[in-house]
Amino acid sequence: MFMKIAIALLMVIHGVIHLLGFFKAYDIAEIEELKQPVTKKIGILWLIAFLIFAAMAVFFLAEIKIWMVFGISGLILSQALIIQTWQDAKFGTIPNIFLGVLLFISF
Repeated sequence: MFMKIAIALLMVIHGVIHLLGFFKAYDIAEIEELKQPVTKKIGILWLIAFLIFAAMAVFFLAEIKIWMVFGISGLILSQALIIQTWQDAKFGTIPNIFLGVLLFISF
């Protein structure tokens, strides 16, 4: 059970980090780590990525298989956003790889 909670926590933390792009786009907070500009449209995608990862964690903990659908879509969106802002967000690829391996094993 500890491992399951740890994995869900990783999903949530990774999702929360995506909020930084949303916050930057809408000037909610000064995010000095993000040097590249983020448009409002892209900021919405960062927010959607957060929501997908949060839902993924809930469904994962509840052992509802749809978590995998959220996982695949979340990883694709997340990695696309990371690639777009590679200099600022490249380390987000690490949890994406871990979660991708988890998804692959779960199938």
